[in-house]
Amino acid sequence: MIGKYGQIIINDKKTLLKEISTMLPYTTIHLIGPSGSGKTSLVESLINIKELEIDELKIVRLQGVSSEDFRLPVIKTIKKNFSFEEERKVVELINMGIFQEILDNPDKKYLVFFDELLRAEASITPLLFGLLERRINGIKAPNMLVMCSSNYGDEYISNFDFSDSALRRRQIFIEYKPSKDDILDFMKENRYNDILISAISDMKIEEIISHGDTSLELEQDTQLGSWSLLNDRWKKLKIETFKAGRLDISKYGEYFFSSKTKKKFLNNLTLLEQLDDID
Repeated sequence: MIGKYGQIIINDKKTLLKEISTMLPYTTIHLIGPSGSGKTSLVESLINIKELEIDELKIVRLQGVSSEDFRLPVIKTIKKNFSFEEERKVVELINMGIFQEILDNPDKKYLVFFDELLRAEASITPLLFGLLERRINGIKAPNMLVMCSSNYGDEYISNFDFSDSALRRRQIFIEYKPSKDDILDFMKENRYNDILISAISDMKIEEIISHGDTSLELEQDTQLGSWSLLNDRWKKLKIETFKAGRLDISKYGEYFFSSKTKKKFLNNLTLLEQLDDID
């Protein structure tokens, strides 16, 4: 399926990982989709794909980043006229040593992930083009794989022209829409609270991840990160019954969810509590 931005749309995680494994050695891949749909978690899982042979993942969060954040002064020895040398301070693309480390370790394969690329300042564009081509200071870095992610839509900040041809021809765009089964499998694999998993098992995908209910007040989007945060909370509080979960969500559900998700989740916890009492 093709989206209105020209992206391929994939809603099956296995298919997505296979496509990334196939294309990433040859080009930069740009994951797009609503905030909180699991893009970062998916990229983190790529280090476990044997075919990619990734030794280390470097995450560069680009929200608010300018070109000056990429460029740091370094001292280099410059040869002049082949007769003498001098030390001169020059400015190179280093960014806290990440890119220099990649150049210094050619036998080690890196995946560099530029998170929230479209929220970086537009001044980084000239630097970005080289990196998307796997070049550092003009030097080809065959041991560097590159992925990007961005949130798209009118409600998200974007400092780049998404349709810019120079930006688009240096990468391919894939939109990932996680399925409900993908989300449940992820929660089970990462040993989420059993009460939480049971209560969302019959929820619709738009109730588990919702991006259309945000208001100017305090109501939240419902994202995968919301469930992760709740899971961490319930582990600490040792929530082990549907009643305990219901009481916690009744009081503090607004921390995590939109009103639609909170209502459905609370109804499910109440029903499961009643069934548990009957048993």
